[in-house]
Amino acid sequence: MAHDHKVQSRWSSIGLTALIAIVTGLAGLWAGATLLVPGEAPLADKDFITATVVEGEVASTVRQQTPLGSLILTATLVMVVQLALVLLKRRDWGRRRALGANRFTIIALIVTHTGMLAVIGATIGVIMSLLVLQIWGDPLPSVSYLGATMVLAIAVSVFGAIFPAVIASYRDPITELRVP
Repeated sequence: MAHDHKVQSRWSSIGLTALIAIVTGLAGLWAGATLLVPGEAPLADKDFITATVVEGEVASTVRQQTPLGSLILTATLVMVVQLALVLLKRRDWGRRRALGANRFTIIALIVTHTGMLAVIGATIGVIMSLLVLQIWGDPLPSVSYLGATMVLAIAVSVFGAIFPAVIASYRDPITELRVP
């Protein structure tokens, strides 16, 4: 019976880990695609100046707020998923602490794990963004823009994992080993 619980816990952990990679990839897709969406054409010649000014202001606001919102959403989702993973693996972290791992080691393990998944997710997100932009016929961004987007997505994911990692590092190892 204990073996079945261990297998189920391992599959739950793999599912949540895959969710982190997918969320990070979709956030990269959303941020990459929304920055390059062209504005609509002006309505009429007499309203050309007004439409252009309003369109420019709205497009500027959307371009500034949409990626920020997607990054905040990504950080929040990563934090929630990592917190669930920390609670699922609390016996593992307690065992490591009981065997001599210090708090910094636990934090480093969790943040590194999230960082590796974020690299995979950001790569998937950039590839998907490039495919979508290519299909839509929109201009492709520069390599430096893609690199900056990847670095930003990875940084946000790692930032979102710090809080659950700190929570995992401060749990009492004796109490965690007693949990069934």
